[in-house]
Amino acid sequence: MRNSASAFAFIFTLLFVLSYKAEAFKVLEIRNNRILVDLEGAVLERGDYLITLPGAEYQGRAITIQIRPGQAVAKLQDGNFTVGERVKRILGDPSFKEEAIKISVHTKLLNNGISIKQKDATFPTPNEETVSMTGSSVGFMGVIDWPTDWFLLRGSLGLEPVEVEGTAKYNSCSSKTSTACNVNINYIAASAAIRYDYYRNSRLVLWAAAGSAIKFPLNKESTSLNKGAIGIANSILVATGADYLIMKNYFIPVGFEYHYSLNYSEKVPVITQMALHAGIGMEF
Repeated sequence: MRNSASAFAFIFTLLFVLSYKAEAFKVLEIRNNRILVDLEGAVLERGDYLITLPGAEYQGRAITIQIRPGQAVAKLQDGNFTVGERVKRILGDPSFKEEAIKISVHTKLLNNGISIKQKDATFPTPNEETVSMTGSSVGFMGVIDWPTDWFLLRGSLGLEPVEVEGTAKYNSCSSKTSTACNVNINYIAASAAIRYDYYRNSRLVLWAAAGSAIKFPLNKESTSLNKGAIGIANSILVATGADYLIMKNYFIPVGFEYHYSLNYSEKVPVITQMALHAGIGMEF
């Protein structure tokens, strides 16, 4: 009976030691508050914590920010680590990961305004006026946010319909036969911007961005513009928004954009644009 108890105690202790070692990772290198560890065939995910084992020379905690083949990189948060020591994994709560690429798709609610100068057919002196047209439309875009040391490089590509209408005082639209003026253009829009995250916690990030956009017209319909003369449009943009983490690696992005047109000719309409957008995104 005593031998059975001793054998059971030995097996229990052996299993405990083996499972304890399976939870541990060896520190290979420490540089600029970054800690490189050897996974040794075990599982570690971004957002998991690494802590020193009891009795270590220094007590430390780090959060995993990158997974490599057979290795992982963690960012030091508290205390210190030592090269060659073993560290333990603690599962992390869902949280945004630093140095992660973000890709998202958005539905975009656009509010556009166009003001153009028009003349009617009055002879010999046509009546001149500026016709203001406004309208709302729904577009779509894909966004990628690429991290650097200080900010994120933000790029987008999508469809932006411009649907506006207004009423002229004179018959200056529809080949100078009507007061009903409108513009309907579908743009393929691409933008590039610098994004700065000015507030961050585990689940919420607030950001601001500035950049420029270029828009290529596809199908065009208008009673107030020469359709054949409508060309590429350019604008500068400012934006702000938030990303909210709903589960590990998945987040909901929302934002507001304002576009200021750089075009000042009859060939390309000067478009004032404000947009609200929301969607779903994923970290990589």
